[in-house]
Amino acid sequence: MIGVLRQLLAARPFRPFRLVLTAGWESPVTAVDRMTFTDGETVRVEMEDGKTHIVDLRHLVEIRSWLEQLRKGSVWTSARIRRQRSGA
Repeated sequence: MIGVLRQLLAARPFRPFRLVLTAGWESPVTAVDRMTFTDGETVRVEMEDGKTHIVDLRHLVEIRSWLEQLRKGSVWTSARIRRQRSGA
């Protein structure tokens, strides 16, 4: 999961994305410097209004990516994330 997020942040040009959590909460990542990694299971996302979301990646169910030129008539497209956890 961390690897996928690092790839999204490293992509050039950067494309904003949203982290969707189990309860339906969403954390938009609008710029590279808005998300930092705190440990193996948590990231910190700074909102444009100055608030901060601490996101437990164990609750991440989806990453929604911005599509260039708004393909398919929708601003956001969903990419389901499959998580494989050893021993779970």
